Amino acid sequence: MTTVTGSDLKSALLALETNTSPRLRPDGGAVAFIRTTDAGESVWLRTDIEEPVAEYDGHSIRDLRWTTDGRRLLFRHSPRGREAWQLAAYDGQVVEIGPAAEFWTAGAELILGVRGRLQQLNLNTPEAAPTEYGELNPGFHRRLVDRALRPRGGVTIHPDGSARLVVDAHELDIPADALADFAVQGFSGDGRFLYLTTSAGLPTRQLVALDTETGETSVRFGADDRDVSSFPIGPDGVWFDPLDGTPDLAAIFAERLRLQPLTTAMHTALAELRQAIPGDPLILDRSIDDDVWLTGVVRDNGPLEYACYRRSTGAVEPLFVNRPDLIGHELPQLTTFSYDTSDGQSIDGYRLAPDTSRRPTVVLVHGGPASRDLWRFHAEAQYLATLGLTSLHLNYRGSRGRGKAFRLAGHGEWGGRMQDDLYDGVAFGIEQGWVDGDRVAFFGSSYGGYASLLAATARPDVVRCAVAISPQCDLAGLASKPPRFWGPIAGAIRNQVQGADELLRARSPYHRLTADCPPLLIAHGVRDPRIPIAEVDDFVAKARELGVPVTYLRFDDEGHSVQSNRNRAELFTAIESFLERHV
Repeated sequence: MTTVTGSDLKSALLALETNTSPRLRPDGGAVAFIRTTDAGESVWLRTDIEEPVAEYDGHSIRDLRWTTDGRRLLFRHSPRGREAWQLAAYDGQVVEIGPAAEFWTAGAELILGVRGRLQQLNLNTPEAAPTEYGELNPGFHRRLVDRALRPRGGVTIHPDGSARLVVDAHELDIPADALADFAVQGFSGDGRFLYLTTSAGLPTRQLVALDTETGETSVRFGADDRDVSSFPIGPDGVWFDPLDGTPDLAAIFAERLRLQPLTTAMHTALAELRQAIPGDPLILDRSIDDDVWLTGVVRDNGPLEYACYRRSTGAVEPLFVNRPDLIGHELPQLTTFSYDTSDGQSIDGYRLAPDTSRRPTVVLVHGGPASRDLWRFHAEAQYLATLGLTSLHLNYRGSRGRGKAFRLAGHGEWGGRMQDDLYDGVAFGIEQGWVDGDRVAFFGSSYGGYASLLAATARPDVVRCAVAISPQCDLAGLASKPPRFWGPIAGAIRNQVQGADELLRARSPYHRLTADCPPLLIAHGVRDPRIPIAEVDDFVAKARELGVPVTYLRFDDEGHSVQSNRNRAELFTAIESFLERHV
């Protein structure tokens, strides 16, 4: 393996993905996608040519979705970092519709979920004001609408972190310990079955069908030791036949993604797809007649490749890659490993290294914390490799993927056993000869930023320096008064953080901070609705009063993450200089 370095490669790695979120028009004849450049994000359409169809200065774009008749493309946009999403439609020109937390379509008819209410709009007359639709909301936080646009019920989240699903005359309770695994996948074509992923009463997150005629539930797919899940670029671990809306494919993520056909027809079709496209292609979208599949091939050392596959002929049309500037570069690959912690818990993870020698190492702590690191392309890790640094990616207890018990093992362990899992991972790397124990840094965003700050403030014997982006600094404050952004799921957050005030203060970077803390680089967006900028300002002020070396990047036009190439260039230039000085 050759490690490629150079300024062009570094620039390509620190930039956001160029082409993302492709969506196949229902007839299979066009693909919409988001293109990100130094100028910002825009919606593009690919037919025989590629052309931009909607551009916004300083906005983020998400949720591309075609209407069922394929005549219009819907999407949401918001000023970057504010998460105030507005719905728009494109049918030759862009029409702004307004705020919508949820939306459903059937032809030109559009149902909007706005502050818990349902509103109806006909896209043939978008200038008309939306009208109230269905009955008044009885208190649902999320509404359920079937393919025929019939309101069928909703989901209510309770203050204790539990939830109740109501569909027609039936109710299903979701305990607080299963809420993080719960998702509504959708109705079958005939509206009889509602498909869910849940771990309620189950050891893992599984695919469950609720019969709306009888109220009975049945497991359609699940594993004993792994959750139903997939790559975030595609469906959430379950794929549905576009003709009748029944599930025909599911997946779990162990070290690598494992696909499980649920029908004989899908078993055959998946084998044919793998013959046509090498490299474990993933189905991202399907035409309404199920003849054209939009696919992606994920690699750990190169760009994600998108293509259209026509099942009737076996023809493959390459579309684009997510990071075209990386084509031709030879980059290192991930290796998998596992270790036992000091209390006997098995932890798995990934390592990305420039070569096989013992190296200064950065622990890249994933956020969530109830998410997980996957086998995929890690741009930040590849960037660190160009600097000669090894990175460790550890799925500490509390991460998703390995079942409910493993996830729940993190409740009440923010800064406790979850943090110890990270230190034990470093110790394991030292034992294996990968990690130079005198040159270890922690780096993370959100929860990962919190864990990185805590490592620096609580264990300066382990950590030489830390990089924290959008970090939580005070657990006691989070538990007692979560920011308004979290709304109905504040109870679920309290369940994760739980602990007496004294314990939470002992596990908070703000309260552990002393003059012995190693150098810190902290970045935060002023617009962040999840972690108030004042909390981070206070931490930085205290650190500087104590004489702790702090590099602080405060982005006025960013939120919880850094989402412009200009700001990312500033951020990673600072990170590179910081790590070169301190690791």
